[in-house]
Amino acid sequence: MNQRKKNIRLLITLAGLIILTSVSWYLGRSKGRATFDKFIFTLGENRVITTVKLTNDNQVNLLEYLGGIWEVNGRHQVDESMRDVFFAVLSTVQVHRPVSDLQKDSIATFLEMKGTKIEISNNGVPVVSYLVGGNKEKFLTYFMFEEERIPYQMQIPGYLSYISGIYEVSESDWRERYIWSMDWSRLKTFSIEAENMDPLVFEYKNNFIGVQGVEKMDTVRVMDFLQYAANLQANTFLNESDYLDISDEPFVRIRVTEIANRNYSLDLYKINNDDQQVLGILNGDERALFQLKSIEYLLKIKDDFKSLD
Repeated sequence: MNQRKKNIRLLITLAGLIILTSVSWYLGRSKGRATFDKFIFTLGENRVITTVKLTNDNQVNLLEYLGGIWEVNGRHQVDESMRDVFFAVLSTVQVHRPVSDLQKDSIATFLEMKGTKIEISNNGVPVVSYLVGGNKEKFLTYFMFEEERIPYQMQIPGYLSYISGIYEVSESDWRERYIWSMDWSRLKTFSIEAENMDPLVFEYKNNFIGVQGVEKMDTVRVMDFLQYAANLQANTFLNESDYLDISDEPFVRIRVTEIANRNYSLDLYKINNDDQQVLGILNGDERALFQLKSIEYLLKIKDDFKSLD
């Protein structure tokens, strides 16, 4: 056999060995690779649930579907936008990958000590329960079933966000932003007193809401104003521990009375070194922040409601 034929045979043998080695490496790598179901924490869009309990070191928030609405801790209606975002997360979140073996124990311990436990049920029947936590600065979120202690890095495909954040919000962030719970069809009086302005009083008289001191009114302007006032929303409600440096006296006082003599109040204070927000004390108790521009619309005078005809 000449040298040329020997070289060709050696090349063929070498190629075969390379192919065999590559296949063996790939098969061995595939066997060692962890397989997982990326939807193990995902709730189907049509899955019916009635209770979500969120528990961590700081708080317990219970979301319940009662009488056709979602409530938080039996005290407040859940904000619709928060509700929609939360359920969108439940139905779209997916496993990105299991954490590495080197990180598994430390992240599992972190979730057990600092994570939020979520318990979801339907009419008292458990649906799923797991721990949630992560690293906000790095946009990393981990889920883990307690009994398995296998943390997974989570994702919402197409979005870079700290998913765990919505599981950690306080009751004040869950609650609806509308500040009034009154029946506006039973309104008796609605008054606004503001600095350097005459009081503005709306009252139910002669089967219609009118403005004191205004004989010929623009009814469209009156109803538009009251509709705006009825839908006034807070930017956010505050916790008792939140401190703000405010003015000594309110610059706006709003008082409302229903026909059944149920009374509501809102006192608004300017916040020192903040020209965008104001502090509101609702019914002498709850505190909330409002955008200043949303309040400025309420600072009308009687002439604003006079008919031009």
